Amino acid sequence: MSTRSRIAVTRKEGGFRSIYCHNDGSPARPHGVGFTLLTHYAEREKVEQLMALGDLSILGPEIGGTHSWAERTSSPTQLAMYSNWCCADGRDRGDSKSEAQEHADFENLVQSAEDGNAEFLYVLFDEVWLFGPVRSVRTLDDLRPLTAEVVAGGTATDEPPKGWEDKPVYSYPTGLEFSHWLNNGWRQARCLWGDGTRSLVEYRMPGRTSGLRYCEPGQGFRAMAYRSVPKWLLRKLVEVGARWDGTPQQRCGPVPQPAELLGGDAR
Repeated sequence: MSTRSRIAVTRKEGGFRSIYCHNDGSPARPHGVGFTLLTHYAEREKVEQLMALGDLSILGPEIGGTHSWAERTSSPTQLAMYSNWCCADGRDRGDSKSEAQEHADFENLVQSAEDGNAEFLYVLFDEVWLFGPVRSVRTLDDLRPLTAEVVAGGTATDEPPKGWEDKPVYSYPTGLEFSHWLNNGWRQARCLWGDGTRSLVEYRMPGRTSGLRYCEPGQGFRAMAYRSVPKWLLRKLVEVGARWDGTPQQRCGPVPQPAELLGGDAR
């Protein structure tokens, strides 16, 4: 499944220029967009070349040359041959509407990211890569630096780190966004509430669905249905002003927010 992202750079005349990338948009995957930008696109000149290339199916370490999607995927040998090259929608797949977009301001950039269902936004600002989950970004101040620590969450083979299941961490600070290994992949997660020993974490799955994991010592991470969250925990969520995505995979529509589920028991 794809993790979509939007990659942008500031313009000398003001505003931003950006392109869409369809695959591997997570910052925490060593071969995803975050890792590739930080490692291979630190220079503005190369980022401008990327913008000239237009929208991407795949961001590679190198701009590469013209090749067709069929040619790229025709065999394991061919796939390996082109693995370091970008696959561009226009140059390599014949899409006539893949040029980079111009944005007069940051609000317009975020709107384009939302319109394209991007999960992550990356911006080269003052020669520093910034990023953030699109759902949490409204101003430039909502972005944070893309660092080696941020992109160190996965491995080249997309396996969990050694000892992951035994990692004695069950509580995260309220509001922390991090990567969580789940269902054979790294998922973007957010701590809705934590008290130092316990946490309620919401994670995002491909297809823009979400779920909950309750974490506490002795039990680790266990699934918890939105409508099964106990009242004491709903009250904690209301106290910290937490709002969840509430889009379970059963596709039964968004779940009401914690305060709505509590109703008259909010106190």
